[in-house]
Amino acid sequence: MEDFVSRKFISAYRVCYSRDRLQESDPKYVQDLLYADKENVCNLVTKRGAYLFLCGDAKNMAKDVQATLVRILQECTDTTCDVAEKQIIELEKSGKFVKDVWR
Repeated sequence: MEDFVSRKFISAYRVCYSRDRLQESDPKYVQDLLYADKENVCNLVTKRGAYLFLCGDAKNMAKDVQATLVRILQECTDTTCDVAEKQIIELEKSGKFVKDVWR
């Protein structure tokens, strides 16, 4: 992934470890990492046309990440939860939010 960043195929790559964090203050879960960078996430999604790829456990992780994305959009665009959820659905329909999840 670092190679993709260095070659400018992707703009950012961040890693989050739920079990083996280097410091206690490091984000524990993916949704924590997203929320910590919420202004950038919102800008990328709403203004820069970012693509989001979510891979992992559908039951817990994916559900929590999607809820966090809704929360970020709701807060940064000062809108309702329903509107933010519809924005996420539109991202999925347009192929800008792709999920590869399993149960």
